[in-house]
Formats: sequence, C-alpha cells, structure tokens
Amino acid sequence: MTARNAIAEADKLRPNAIGEEVKAGWLRDLDMELAETMQVTPPEDKWPEDQDLLMPEPAAQVYVYWLCAMIDWAQQDMEQYQIDQVMYDSARAQAAAWWRRTHRPRVNMDGSRWMP
Repeated sequence: MTARNAIAEADKLRPNAIGEEVKAGWLRDLDMELAETMQVTPPEDKWPEDQDLLMPEPAAQVYVYWLCAMIDWAQQDMEQYQIDQVMYDSARAQAAAWWRRTHRPRVNMDGSRWMP
C-alpha cells in the first residue's frame, strides 16, 4: 500500500479537512515504530511523492485504521477514536502475527538456527 492509497481510504471513511502532509507524517511515525519493532530499516521518506509503506498486503489495513483513529483524535471525536483504536490494535496484532509467520528464521531439525 502506498501513503496516498492509505490517505485516500481513510478520507473516504472519515471526511476531514486535515492536510495530506499531516496524515503523511502520521503514517511516517507509524512506519518508524513498525520498523523498530520488526528490526528492519524503515522506508525512505519521499513525501510529497507517493511512497510504499513498510507493511504490505494483507497487513496494510493497519495504516487505514491508524489514520482513522488519528483523524478522529484530531477532530476531538473521542468516542469514535476509541472504537478506531480498538480496530487499529486488532489490525496491528494481526500484522505482527503475519510478520512473524512470514519472517520466521529457518531452523534445523534439532531446533538450532539454519545457516547457509
């Protein structure tokens, strides 16, 4: 998913007057946090050019839920923010599980790490 795709999806769900640059900053913050958690290098910040976000499909919905929560927070809709935060937390847990499944280190039959 790209930053512009995530922003467009979130804007459909939560019409708002918040600038794309602010939303791109929120996405960048999330990507930095995810990269640190996953122990990978975060994607280069290319804004305002369109850029790929770190988490690919099927885990990329985490970005849309994050933006929805941040939009509601900025608009002081705390009730909707709390709902969005639960959705984000669930999507993030699913994204983390996907990451662990797809990036699991290879192991030998004895349980030691496989070395090429």
